[in-house]
Amino acid sequence: RIGRPVLPQAPLPEGLVLTAAANDGVPAPLSVVAKERNSTAARKVVAGALADGWAGNSEDAKWWHRNLTFYGPGGIGRARNQKEYQQHVLGPFRQAFADRVC
Repeated sequence: RIGRPVLPQAPLPEGLVLTAAANDGVPAPLSVVAKERNSTAARKVVAGALADGWAGNSEDAKWWHRNLTFYGPGGIGRARNQKEYQQHVLGPFRQAFADRVC
């Protein structure tokens, strides 16, 4: 790269990417500290988020923390709340991929 952007300007701010605020998921998966009951609950949340958010069209953000921060790749940027996540991450994804399945 010689100083020319390769992607269009991201709709959200880009830059610094921080680790988990509570460090409760780092390092993951580490079987020494993970308990089976936690992985079962986590699996349900991930399946729900994928089915409703990515594969489905649900506008309900029940699977996402109200203070979420989504660190997207270059061209997307960092969503600091559910509204930005819905508008700038899920919205364009759903428009681009109409026939999604989970």
